[in-house]
Amino acid sequence: MNDINYFSKHSFFLGLFFLFAIYYASHNNHGHCGVNPLWMIPFFIFIFALSIINLVKSRSDAINISIYLNVVTCFFGIAFPIFLTKFQILQEKSNWIHSGMPEPPEWTNLFLGTYAISYIVVSIVMSFLLFRVIAGKKKNLNANQADEPYGKN
Repeated sequence: MNDINYFSKHSFFLGLFFLFAIYYASHNNHGHCGVNPLWMIPFFIFIFALSIINLVKSRSDAINISIYLNVVTCFFGIAFPIFLTKFQILQEKSNWIHSGMPEPPEWTNLFLGTYAISYIVVSIVMSFLLFRVIAGKKKNLNANQADEPYGKN
């Protein structure tokens, strides 16, 4: 199995899962769902832990970019359900009934849209910067190799 493809797909599907969660929260006009949104946190913590372990073990820059994207997604993913429940955007149905069945705030879609755009922008900017760092490392490595005389180890 090619590790680069595995981690790239892993990052892609994790990002899709997170964006789907934002989409679901924005299209749920009732303010409640059958499952507590806080249950997403252990999933993101688990992926975060795996990403950190793989970051320590990996030696490929391409894998590291995917792992860094996983870490960013996990930070946004861990904070997301906390925001959902704290601001009463989306709650478990029993909690929603207990809190008086409030309607979601008027600014829900603005908040969720801003959150999604922030996640996407941070991911793109971080990927761009990491690619620049990797390109700089390779350029410096090639320059150092060119400066050394042939036959010298």
